Amino acid sequence: MKQHYRQFLTVGLVALLSLIAACSSSGATSSGSSSLSKATSSGASSSGTASGLPAGFQGPYLTPVNIYPPWGYEDSAGNIQGIAVDFPEAIAKTLGTSTSLEVNSFENQITGVESGKYPWVIGAELTAVREQQYDMVPLLADSSSFAVLANANPIGDSMMDVCGLTVGLIAGTSQIPTLTALSAQCKAAGKGAVTLDTYNDRPTMDLALKSGRINAETVATDTLAYTVKTQPGFIKGTGPIYNYTLECVLTKKGTGFAHSVANAINKMIANGTYAALLAKWGLTSGALTEATVNPNPSSPSSWHLRSKS
Repeated sequence: MKQHYRQFLTVGLVALLSLIAACSSSGATSSGSSSLSKATSSGASSSGTASGLPAGFQGPYLTPVNIYPPWGYEDSAGNIQGIAVDFPEAIAKTLGTSTSLEVNSFENQITGVESGKYPWVIGAELTAVREQQYDMVPLLADSSSFAVLANANPIGDSMMDVCGLTVGLIAGTSQIPTLTALSAQCKAAGKGAVTLDTYNDRPTMDLALKSGRINAETVATDTLAYTVKTQPGFIKGTGPIYNYTLECVLTKKGTGFAHSVANAINKMIANGTYAALLAKWGLTSGALTEATVNPNPSSPSSWHLRSKS
């Protein structure tokens, strides 16, 4: 495994971020789009007030969660746990309301925000295209990485070393347009295309990797670090790190709710709740010093990244 990658996993995150861009998935193949139906309840709130929230967003909230550890997973008791559980619970509590959970695919989460079923999506990657359609409030910095089985040959350091591979990824994420463009570059260079195989959740994608249906999978780097730590001997990180971005709370555009979410996150930063949640999930290297609505995707210097010095 490359030295820069080992160093990155030790930190736990890359300095900037990735997970879901232009909803375009041209060139990708779909492995199904049916949503999961299991729902669980989360705790009530008492530390804020819902009176100042926009109409239609006074709570309680129905929060969608994708099975994508550590953002969402089912524990041994059948309860849904993860970053996408803890953060919305804390934000809702700060806003003076509460939230319940529903497991669903990322694509269906986006559709649910558009229809009004869900007030937000937790962990949507910041992209210019997405920001034109939705309001985005950053939670933390991240990026995208590749993984192969622990005993498989590594991928080289260049994105062109991905040419000719079949890569699994979660449907609707920002890696799709990036790797679709890469596939075109591969073909123009006389190399094999990158074949994309999309999945609704991480466990299904992992099964495809184990069975040999795909050569590699691409996931958020924080997710890869978590998997390597919690499932030793299963996969290893390899290849280039790409798609530096911010993991965000995505809301319907123009409702004003994003400003309420940003204010809540900034209160959590000030009172230590934000730092405690990042520490719980090993994500402190992706910490922000301030949450703002619709940061510039092309200007990382404006993302309020916490200094690593």
